[in-house]
Amino acid sequence: MTRHVYSADQLCALNRDDRPPPRRVRKTIFSHHLWWPKWHHSSRAVFGSGTRRYPRGGGSSATFAGVRLGLLNARSVSRKSTAICDTVTAEQPDVLAITETWHRTADDLPLKRCAPPGYAIVDAPRCDPSASRGGGVALLTSNRFTAKRLSLAVQPTTFEVVACSLYSATTSAVYVVVYRPTSQAPSESFYEELTQLFEIVAAYCSQVVICGDFNIHVNDPGDRDGQRLNELLASFDLVQTVSGPTHCAGNTLDLVITRRDCQPTDYDVQPPGVISDHGHCLPVRVSAVCR
Repeated sequence: MTRHVYSADQLCALNRDDRPPPRRVRKTIFSHHLWWPKWHHSSRAVFGSGTRRYPRGGGSSATFAGVRLGLLNARSVSRKSTAICDTVTAEQPDVLAITETWHRTADDLPLKRCAPPGYAIVDAPRCDPSASRGGGVALLTSNRFTAKRLSLAVQPTTFEVVACSLYSATTSAVYVVVYRPTSQAPSESFYEELTQLFEIVAAYCSQVVICGDFNIHVNDPGDRDGQRLNELLASFDLVQTVSGPTHCAGNTLDLVITRRDCQPTDYDVQPPGVISDHGHCLPVRVSAVCR
């Protein structure tokens, strides 16, 4: 058997923001316990900069500019473009994640009208363009950031996803929007594909925010899918921070997920019925970790 030995600097030099390692490499890293959540230790070696300290009680190792994130399940933007645009203008989030846009193409006019001047759109049309309803995800991003669509090395069939990176002089962050339809209960395929997504985002150096409508009752301690999702999040050192109902039926379906050491500092869930049967989160302030 051939044995290869690598130094810490050689391994860290492989780390790139723009191209996470292939899944085969990620699975090997995780299976051999070469990746550990930050809360398992108070410090770790960092390529090119000695040692970076992490507080044992959580929290960021430094103070960074906050990013204001909004989250909305629109249940079709077709007749709600003005309401969404007015909300963005009033609240001025840096990023607005929208699920269930119901748009069929990137040229969809109602979707474009959701973005006021000074905002750009990164979107993924719904998977089934022939369907009369459901699906579609988008990110509205402030032009004070440089936004770049990310091509994820996963093509899920159980949920829809779109991702982009945002850069500024003080900020580097990755935003991922997920929508899982309610037509079927969460399956093994869903958890496998979600695991693949988490493996990808875990490889990014910058802050990562995963949000969207998962249609899982995380508010119910006895819900088996809620328990399984929480266990999966914990295995990647991720936490879900939204509490309280986000749907008119009283369940928490719309989630904001971050790394444990960089949780949102505040958020407010608007009541359902303002724009759709889901309440919208505005704003969620997240500290964006820079490289």
